[in-house]
Amino acid sequence: MGFLDKLFGGKPEAPVDNGIYIYARCDSCGRVVHTRLDPEHDLIADGEGFRRRKTLIDDRCFRRIPMIATFDHNKKLTSLELQGGTRIDRETWLAEKDAPRRPPSGPSETP
Repeated sequence: MGFLDKLFGGKPEAPVDNGIYIYARCDSCGRVVHTRLDPEHDLIADGEGFRRRKTLIDDRCFRRIPMIATFDHNKKLTSLELQGGTRIDRETWLAEKDAPRRPPSGPSETP
């Protein structure tokens, strides 16, 4: 019956996400951002492993955060350079990603 289940639509396998996620905080406004790198298509081979340049942009101050990520031959992250940003972990990003984008603006009313 296993063959017939596969042939006629048994349970589909869940897709596997092999992406490499990078999380950062903008040094200018404090907004957290993330990016996903596809190890099969986004990494560029160099003599010592792989490398990827990318520019992150947050949705608060829209400043550019240039990133250079270096990987070994097994596509494991070995170094990360961020200009105008600081690397954070996934848990920090999850905790802060839904924070309000901009504080309320406008004249404050005082009695």
